[in-house]
Amino acid sequence: MCDGTKGRYARRTMMAWLVIGFLMLTAAGCARPDWIEQTLVTVDVTGVWRGTITRMVGGSIVLTLQQSDPKVTGKITIDQFSGGGRIDGDI
Repeated sequence: MCDGTKGRYARRTMMAWLVIGFLMLTAAGCARPDWIEQTLVTVDVTGVWRGTITRMVGGSIVLTLQQSDPKVTGKITIDQFSGGGRIDGDI
C-alpha cells in the first residue's frame, strides 16, 4: 500500500469508530428504566377501606390493609345484602 491509501484507510477506520461511539452514547442516553419501576406503589395503603357492591346481589366490602415497604397484607370481608351471607378472607 502506498502512503495515500494507508491515510485514507486510517481516516475511514477512525470515522467508523467515531460514528459507532456516537451511536452507542446516543443509545445509552435514550435508555429507559424497566416498566416495573414505573408501577411500584409509592403510597402507603395501610388502613380500613370500605365500599359498596351494587351489582348482582349487592352488599358491602371492607378491606383492612397493612403495608410494609412494597408488600401489602390484610383481610377482606364481604357482606351480601340479599343473600345474607358473609365472606371473609386473607389478602
